[in-house]
Amino acid sequence: MIDAIVFAITIVLPNLALMWLGFFMQRRGEASQTFIDQASSFVFNYCLPCLLFFSVVDSDVDYSKQITLIVAGILVTFILFIGAEIYAKYFVSKPADQGVFVQGIFRSNMAIIGLATVANAYGERGLSIGAVYMGVVTILFNILAVITLSRVSKSVDDTWLSRSTMILKKLFTNPLIIALVAAFAYKASPLPPITGVIHTTGDLLAAVALP
Repeated sequence: MIDAIVFAITIVLPNLALMWLGFFMQRRGEASQTFIDQASSFVFNYCLPCLLFFSVVDSDVDYSKQITLIVAGILVTFILFIGAEIYAKYFVSKPADQGVFVQGIFRSNMAIIGLATVANAYGERGLSIGAVYMGVVTILFNILAVITLSRVSKSVDDTWLSRSTMILKKLFTNPLIIALVAAFAYKASPLPPITGVIHTTGDLLAAVALP
């Protein structure tokens, strides 16, 4: 029991320490809101895609055996979504706030906190499995987000066709999904393993993502 607690603390503490460092820098004026926004954009558009791409390309994991994990994630997401919708209907008075509330409930922070925790606990192998799981639930998150955020819209232009178009646009332009699709396409091709300058550069960008 004690070993399990120590193991859990060892995994979580580095993430908490980095979050505390960010809070400390912000209090000292060393991390402005502009810096935070730019850093977040940099990580989402460049560093995380590199992390996901190379995690999958370099891994020898049999992803067909991860179906149970992915199905469990999808089911839990739907349970949270439906439960939040029911709760919002009765306890969130403003219609405009209902969609925001629901999205805040079912969306996880898998891309940052989740992957960092998995990496600390299970290393590169766990990270590659977590990357694929994250790619699948990211697709679901985008679909559910558009549904719940647009359901109170009064615009005549807000139709199921426009919503579907918005969902497709979000999916086809999402850097994380693009990176995962590219990674699986590369693994399925007869191309040689990525080495040298390209891999080194990708590793440097990937190393920035989780911190």
